[in-house]
Amino acid sequence: MAQILQTVKELEVFFCNLVAEALNIDKEKVSRMFLAFGQPAYASGETMVYVAVEKERDERDIFKNRSKKYESESKSFVYTQQSSRTLTVHFIAYGPESGAYLAYLNEYFYFDETKYQLRKNYLNLVPDRTDGPIRLMEQTNSQWWERWDLKLRFYNTVSVENVVHEIESLDIRLEVNQ
Repeated sequence: MAQILQTVKELEVFFCNLVAEALNIDKEKVSRMFLAFGQPAYASGETMVYVAVEKERDERDIFKNRSKKYESESKSFVYTQQSSRTLTVHFIAYGPESGAYLAYLNEYFYFDETKYQLRKNYLNLVPDRTDGPIRLMEQTNSQWWERWDLKLRFYNTVSVENVVHEIESLDIRLEVNQ
């Protein structure tokens, strides 16, 4: 099995694209939450969706499945370690359509087509760990902005490999001290 170790940035980009496709909106309206140079400005009448992924510490991190396979062509052992990590994905939306968008996203992740896309990216929804959508009002520059939050959790497969080559020659010498 090939190595599987997705970065947070890769996962955030995947979820941003998935959200834009699900909501049928311009990709410019969906962004990663923490960009290096801040967020682009948007008008109060626009709806924007932000995505942030973080690793959640739980008992799945402890359990590792290990296997070893000898490859005769390369004369090496391939050690594979697999585990599952839990990720929390935050969807934060601002604007007039934010509540409807996140209510739809909350349902969207249960569709078979969506589950298929998630599995292709080594992700599985944890259905009993959903928070939201929750409506909040956020004050920015003396103005109240409508904000909705949705928190979903996903199991994410991790697989890493270590290749150890066969010892081809060895020089062993015994010396006796007298």
